[in-house]
Amino acid sequence: MHRLFLYVSLALALGCAPATTLGSNRVKQPITGPYEISNPSIKVKLLPPAPPYPREAKIAGIKGDVTLDVTIDKNGIPISVKAVAGPFELRPTATFYVQKVEFFPFFENGLPIETSFQFVLPFRLR
Repeated sequence: MHRLFLYVSLALALGCAPATTLGSNRVKQPITGPYEISNPSIKVKLLPPAPPYPREAKIAGIKGDVTLDVTIDKNGIPISVKAVAGPFELRPTATFYVQKVEFFPFFENGLPIETSFQFVLPFRLR
């Protein structure tokens, strides 16, 4: 019992959650960010760090929104990502980035299904 108390105290002191709060029972909240999704029922589970701005586009002052057609499998993993609008110089970076985004599964009639939607990723110069 003393070891458990010590473990929990140490975990809290280090800013970690105790092991009892981790695992499949923990509800993950959707991540919001500087993006738009055409279907409001689609939620982002994991958003990777922002990609570096493409060097040539930055030098040329190119900015704007890149629209991508995304298809996710029944687990929420992108299986198809295609840039359909936006500056051509930014499309490869946007495509590569969205391929790494994880989504919550989309459910229809209580079952997870493959689905498609549009994902709009803004590029802004700072």
